[in-house]
Amino acid sequence: MEATAQATSSAARGRTVTPRLPLWVLTGAFLGILAGITFGERTVVLGPLGDVYAMMLLSVVYPYILSSLIVGLGSLATGRAWRLLQASWDEAVADTPNLVLGTLADSAIFRLTKQLFPKARIVPLETYDDIPAHPELDAAVWSLDQARTWASGHSGFSAVAASGMGAPLLFAYFLQPSATTLARYLDTWLSLQAANGFHAAQLAYWIEGKPRLDRTPRWNLLDNVLRPAWRGL
Repeated sequence: MEATAQATSSAARGRTVTPRLPLWVLTGAFLGILAGITFGERTVVLGPLGDVYAMMLLSVVYPYILSSLIVGLGSLATGRAWRLLQASWDEAVADTPNLVLGTLADSAIFRLTKQLFPKARIVPLETYDDIPAHPELDAAVWSLDQARTWASGHSGFSAVAASGMGAPLLFAYFLQPSATTLARYLDTWLSLQAANGFHAAQLAYWIEGKPRLDRTPRWNLLDNVLRPAWRGL
């Protein structure tokens, strides 16, 4: 009876820990936000603790990502999976033979893909919705945000940020004449960026080659509210 009661007590103690984990996670996030709002950039000294907290969260996510990659590779044909592994682990991906890539026809990315992957066979696509109709493709070259959005609605596909692709590409998007709501939103956003100095700062740094200016400290409760109120007493 004593052993049974002890085992039951241990199991009960184990059950009380699990439901508290999400609460601790939310508490840690709330305290971090509260400290940043109150003390501003002084909380940089807590950076190592924040890194440990973030790594603890990532340690739960990474096994899921690794398992998803393994399952995704396992569901592919043997030849295609081997080519992807070879292209991922080879230091010279551009020289990988028999690589088949898809990208939009008559686009800047199409020409960039031909330049970066001279030995790959490039398949021109009318739209990226044509990808499922081309099982021979090993990958499609696309902007990361668009690829993430597309992959989230198509099971079996993942968006990957490749390295060594050069400088970020600038895109201009045409709006339909009837998209007045989106146009107003973009105009408002651009005017806000011009008013707060962000637009001018980007032009000075990226176009004119000027060094970045020291920005003003971030707003915080201690410097912008409590200290002026204390001085006014």
